Amino acid sequence: FMVLSGWSGTVTPSLMGYTFAPPSIAYSNVMSDQADQDYVATPVTTPPSGLTCTTLNPKPAVAEFDGSGHKPQSRVWQYDNTWWAVFSTNASGASSAGTWLWKLEDTTWMEVQKLSTSTNLKLDVKPLGDMVYILLFNGSGPTSAQLATVQFSGGTYQAPVISDIFTSLSGSSEIATLDIDSTGRMWVVMSNEANGVKIFYSDSPYSTWSEPVTLASTDVWDD
Repeated sequence: FMVLSGWSGTVTPSLMGYTFAPPSIAYSNVMSDQADQDYVATPVTTPPSGLTCTTLNPKPAVAEFDGSGHKPQSRVWQYDNTWWAVFSTNASGASSAGTWLWKLEDTTWMEVQKLSTSTNLKLDVKPLGDMVYILLFNGSGPTSAQLATVQFSGGTYQAPVISDIFTSLSGSSEIATLDIDSTGRMWVVMSNEANGVKIFYSDSPYSTWSEPVTLASTDVWDD
């Protein structure tokens, strides 16, 4: 832009939705054209309205447990106007090491029920009314899986009822998942290179499980 000879001042670029680097450039006694006076514009990312982020007090994470990049996993859900979670931690994060059901109080996860002494479980959760069904999947070979059935009563989740889904399949797997269909039948799916994709199912009260149904038998990635 044009200024009078001998002008001094500061140029500050401005455009809604952008920041600039440098934020401004100062000039003194301008007597000629100024070359290479460039600014880099960066769009400002605005978070969606109505969302806030709260920093929670951390729990010690459980490190990789088998040397192959396989790590425990967690799940979070909301019930009775409260946030709940399942995840593993070591003895410095709980009264004892293992996999726990937790309740969020203010910004701290508080112990509710211990689900397993194991800290290497893959977890999936299906909340359904006052019940929550928790898949406890051990992905390190040989793989195994259990179902924890937990009922909400008296303002909290009660002691879990644990049942076996399967106890020993060859090979390892990074993930398994659980869901309930519109008829009330529960399904668990897991996969690994040794077994392919295996499906197990159970009808309420989910205490006995089918033999595995093979969906795919070879050349299946485990995640």
